[in-house]
Amino acid sequence: MRLNGIKNICERYQEHEEAHFSLMKLYAKMGDSKLVTKQYRNLTKVLAEELSIEPSNYIKEWYEQNIIRRVNNNHP
Repeated sequence: MRLNGIKNICERYQEHEEAHFSLMKLYAKMGDSKLVTKQYRNLTKVLAEELSIEPSNYIKEWYEQNIIRRVNNNHP
């Protein structure tokens, strides 16, 4: 239920960074870095198109530390 609730918030309030971030963290807990990346890209796109801004620094840093480094470490 929590996952679906957060997805609904992301769909209704596309500029709501915290909802996207919560969904990214849930996907990360599930071990699905592809869905995390997809959600991050969706957030980045929406914020750029609607508000001409980037995601908050703490979200970018979390994404880099938890997803990009993990993916890079798994590929020689």
